[in-house]
Amino acid sequence: MARPTMNDMHIDSAMTQVSIQYKNATYIAEQIFPVVQVEKVSDFYFIYPKDDWFRDEATAHAPGTRARRIDYTISSASYVCVRHSMAAVVTDAERANADAPLRPDIDKTNLVTSKILLAMERRVASIVTTCTNWTSASNPSVLWSDDASDPVNDIENLKMAIMQNTGAVPNTVVMGQEVFSRLARHPDLLEKIKYTERGVLTAPTLASILGVPKILVGTTIYNSAK
Repeated sequence: MARPTMNDMHIDSAMTQVSIQYKNATYIAEQIFPVVQVEKVSDFYFIYPKDDWFRDEATAHAPGTRARRIDYTISSASYVCVRHSMAAVVTDAERANADAPLRPDIDKTNLVTSKILLAMERRVASIVTTCTNWTSASNPSVLWSDDASDPVNDIENLKMAIMQNTGAVPNTVVMGQEVFSRLARHPDLLEKIKYTERGVLTAPTLASILGVPKILVGTTIYNSAK
């Protein structure tokens, strides 16, 4: 006579909500490139050329005459969503034998979720730091690690270049922890905050000095060993 198996007597609880709610405060990828939900794995999206929107084409016209007709063009490009996944096994024996505060289901769900987000963090970091991905890219004439550099002026020049090319005011500066640590000790920046309460340069303070709403500092590390 067949006997019920352990799997017959127990149905694993779904941990999807744990994964959805998981957040790692050090990851900034989704703040740089917000997630866009799509219905299909691959599809097309439309592109509006900015040139059509920035032309000053409004003209005066006499009463009773027809206003000047204008229009715009559109193009399209394709996208493909590449699925990334990972799994960790929790046996019934592990679950039954785990002492508080250990929670194998939740802990391993958080583990695999963190690794998926870590992989995305690294991909985004590679995209934003690869110069060929951008219309223009350059290094400051004097690197910010040099006290003779002028990071505020460098950022102002970049902000102006972006505004002239896109018509939009830059709203975020992204940098790694090493760059931020250098700027936090830069004499020009420390001079601007020397009369503040603590005289310590934080990300919000730096954002205020540079005239941008947000500074994102990437602090994530990863283990490259097998």
